[in-house]
Amino acid sequence: MKQKPTPKEVVLDLDFDFNELKETLENTHIGEGSHLNPILLDFFVKNDLKGFFLNLVCGESVQFKLNFPGTSIVPKLYYLKFINLSKASQTFMSLEDWQEHIIFKKNDKHSSVAPDGSLFVKPRTIKESNEEYFLIKSKDKDQSDCDLKDLYLYYTIVLSFEIDNKEYYFKIDPFVKIHSKHN
Repeated sequence: MKQKPTPKEVVLDLDFDFNELKETLENTHIGEGSHLNPILLDFFVKNDLKGFFLNLVCGESVQFKLNFPGTSIVPKLYYLKFINLSKASQTFMSLEDWQEHIIFKKNDKHSSVAPDGSLFVKPRTIKESNEEYFLIKSKDKDQSDCDLKDLYLYYTIVLSFEIDNKEYYFKIDPFVKIHSKHN
């Protein structure tokens, strides 16, 4: 019997300038954001977002979690959106194209492909802690048959959290690469 691999955990510890964010929200017309038009959080992140480049390889499962160390912020996750930016493959990806790389069923309640070819992933919850995360599983192919082409994906995480009893919606936009090399 084949043992199910333990997912690799990717925790995005976002060190950001909370005072700058709060000042911006209080003194501009930036608004609260929304699911469809969230505020770009990247401007307030002190980390180098290049460090959040992820290599996802054949047969690997990855849990994405978001933390804001040094704050009491507990983000509410809404979705993770992938868009293919690769020159090596077609940029528009159908359901079948995504299924060549990522494991999900056509009627999966956590994943869906939008008409523009982007892949949306909804969060899951750890029951014991109520912590939210995104789970991505790449195709499990044996090493000799692992033929994933390099994919460079732009991804957006949409989340919200409360500041002074008001809910604000944000997004953060790192990159991910999917390739065929094995660990």
